Amino acid sequence: MSLVNKSKLSLFLVILIATGIRLIYIAQLDEKLYWADEKDFYRISQNIVDMQEFVIDEGEPTAFRAPGYPLVLAAMRLIGVDTITEIRLFHIALMALTMLLIFHLSLEIYNQYAAWFAVIYTALYPYFIYITGPILATTWIGFLLILTIWAAVKAQNRDSWIYLVLAGLAGGWMISSRPITGILLLAIAIWLFWFGQKRPQRRLIFAMIYVFIAVLVTVPWIWRNHKTFGFVGLVSNMGHNLYLGNNAKAPLTTTGIRTFEEKVFQALKGVDSESRRDSILRRFAFDYIQEKPFQFVKRSLRKGVAFWRITPSPTTERQENSPHVVWASILSVTPLWLLMIYGMFALRRTHQKWLLLWLLMAIAYTLVHAPFIAKVRFRLPLDFVTIIIASGAFYHLLGALKQKFRPNMEAQL
Repeated sequence: MSLVNKSKLSLFLVILIATGIRLIYIAQLDEKLYWADEKDFYRISQNIVDMQEFVIDEGEPTAFRAPGYPLVLAAMRLIGVDTITEIRLFHIALMALTMLLIFHLSLEIYNQYAAWFAVIYTALYPYFIYITGPILATTWIGFLLILTIWAAVKAQNRDSWIYLVLAGLAGGWMISSRPITGILLLAIAIWLFWFGQKRPQRRLIFAMIYVFIAVLVTVPWIWRNHKTFGFVGLVSNMGHNLYLGNNAKAPLTTTGIRTFEEKVFQALKGVDSESRRDSILRRFAFDYIQEKPFQFVKRSLRKGVAFWRITPSPTTERQENSPHVVWASILSVTPLWLLMIYGMFALRRTHQKWLLLWLLMAIAYTLVHAPFIAKVRFRLPLDFVTIIIASGAFYHLLGALKQKFRPNMEAQL
């Protein structure tokens, strides 16, 4: 058997084992939805199929949830994937595709040894096992992020318009699934212009077309919201999320209806319009920020730090994570952060542009979350990219250790 065929077989086996682990995990889960986000996604997708409209249970049009993920679930329902367990199986399939992309992207950036580290770490990373269970958009967004980066790299290296269109489509659907990820798309566009291999005019055109295609994907939904609700945007929840992160009762990382103040409940009474409700919540949030600007800055800084914590955010206001979950997080995230820090120094000359891509995305993503809600789950799509960068650092570290302790053995960097 050739080396190429052996490599393909080994990759298949790693992904197969990762899939098996996730199948065992979801087999332990109840056929039940726990969080409001899950229930909304599930019900909206069912209404899309049954009523041919993006509506809530009462039949009223909604823009509170971004359309991308519910539309995907609706498409799955049309081909018979409609139970909670079947959607979890769809997440597992998405994770397998993501692992395949991570392997090839790491191979493009580094070498096969780093690529193997990246795919194995992804296979065993507890968070990436966990996120296949909840009916949330995290797995889907992580897949789209890696797909848009992989396609953008291919477009750049091959000067390919086909890959550039694919990158834009993936980025646009990512924004449609969670609008705040638009900052990641902007970071990738800046990176394409900054580190492109062609002349500046060509790099600028590439970056602009990438953004244009992504924005074009969102236009139909923005137009729908303008006609239906009278606002220009993808979702009607910015004020809601801003208020959850900025009010007198708001904790650091956990949020919910219990953090609403009585005066807010009173102001929302009798208000049926989603956009009106959101504007009321936005006004209360801005009033609080103006009243306590120092507190806003202090809390935003704390939330920015909490965004990168090595232990999971509490899942609800009343439920703390078990010690087993906490330690699984500590033992898997800590090595990742240490490798990332090591890589920032060790790879700064050889892989500077990839480090800067991660930095651009990490800084931008933290800044846009800090004023709102900063839960670890929202960070997880970036952990895919962190693992890719850490894989190069891991291989470099192995080479450095070989040179130190076995100087006669050549370490290929």
